[in-house]
Amino acid sequence: MNEKYKKLASNMVVFAVGNAFSKAIQFVLLPVYTAYMTEAAYGIGELLSGLTQLVYPVITLCLYEALFRFVLDRDGNPKVIFSTVMLLVCALIPFALIVGLLLEVLVNAESTFLCALLSVTSALRLCFMNFARGLGAVKRFALSGILNTMALLGGALIFICSLGMGASGYLLNYVVADIFTVVFLFATCKIWKYISVRSFSKPLLRDMLQYSLPLLPNALFWWFTSVFNRYIVLFFCGASIAGLYAAAGKLPSLVNFLSTIFQQAWQISATQEYESDDNEGAFYSKTFAAFSFVMFLGTSLLLACVYPLSLLLLRDGFFDAWTLGPGLVLAAATTCFTAFFTTFFNAAKETVPIFKSTVLGAIVNVVICLGLVFLFGVWGAVVASIIAQVIILIYRVYSSRRLVSLDVDTPALVVGVAVIFLQTFAQSVWAANGVPFAVILFCVLLLVYLRRYRSAISSLAAGVRQSVFRKR
Repeated sequence: MNEKYKKLASNMVVFAVGNAFSKAIQFVLLPVYTAYMTEAAYGIGELLSGLTQLVYPVITLCLYEALFRFVLDRDGNPKVIFSTVMLLVCALIPFALIVGLLLEVLVNAESTFLCALLSVTSALRLCFMNFARGLGAVKRFALSGILNTMALLGGALIFICSLGMGASGYLLNYVVADIFTVVFLFATCKIWKYISVRSFSKPLLRDMLQYSLPLLPNALFWWFTSVFNRYIVLFFCGASIAGLYAAAGKLPSLVNFLSTIFQQAWQISATQEYESDDNEGAFYSKTFAAFSFVMFLGTSLLLACVYPLSLLLLRDGFFDAWTLGPGLVLAAATTCFTAFFTTFFNAAKETVPIFKSTVLGAIVNVVICLGLVFLFGVWGAVVASIIAQVIILIYRVYSSRRLVSLDVDTPALVVGVAVIFLQTFAQSVWAANGVPFAVILFCVLLLVYLRRYRSAISSLAAGVRQSVFRKR
């Protein structure tokens, strides 16, 4: 089997093990949060943590994205790259902490300093993790994710269950988990070897900023596409409904799990393939076929299981949020397909189309969300998320055609889209009565795809088997 498929499959095995453990812990965390926090406290905690996603791209200038991409260059010097990024980031970090402290002291904005601190620890964690992945330390990268979620579980038991700190404990928990992750990667990847003031390079920084700066407004507008809706729900519907919406947003985690496993390996393979002398469209096409197979079946299975999963994960008053789950799963699946095509732009170091599509999606999301939430309540936020993500996907698929050529199995894609849309519609409209229909549709899709995609995924499947047996 071609070496590039083996490498992709081998990396996927490592990421799968790490992410499976992490997601298992996260599944345990959700019932802990919903059992020991009120709907309002959980909603506020989620909203405050969502604010950090606006801050850490600013204090890093999105250079954590450039770290990963530039380290993968064949002629890249990891020490120069990491030193250049970290010296600038460390110079910007104090400003975030000072602003957070001033807001908390002068304006009496509760937990503002904690938000600023979480933004800083998140920025450092992303820089360290992307650098480790770029170096090829995929096992340590995966282990760092496991350590992060284990720290989250331990922190939840202390700060939320034992001390009852509510929203503040929710934020502090993430801060401590990020610190554990940074220390682990610093020690195991011997990060100190890659830090030197003398290695700072202005020309390199200019090139990296040219790559990362279009991603900065992209990150900010992405926030308006994916997080802004929570604040609209809070404003129009109150903290309790916002808490339910935030809890329902955790249900798509299986779809995100499948996509994360693939994306973490795919970003490496796609970049190396794009820069190789024997760049083949066939590699991209076969990989997309396998990705579509897994994503459509995984999404369909999750949609069929949303109701029983909600019985298991959502406690007391949070269970009412389950009907929001199918729509948010559909939006998450769309985002996963968008991420696949985004990798092509990252590989080509063309980030402007990413920015343009996100701006368009953000504008559409804000306008539709404001109108529909006012008219239909929390359901308006769900519909707005789906529409915005679909628009971003269409834009990136269309724009990526000049970079790569994909042979797409259109009938199979149409069947997959139709099935997950019908599953979402049935459970959103008919609630529990739509669950049997969703299960039947999953079985139909499984039979159709097993016949149609069997040969398309054979390369990746063989790679996974060889990787597993080799590790044994």
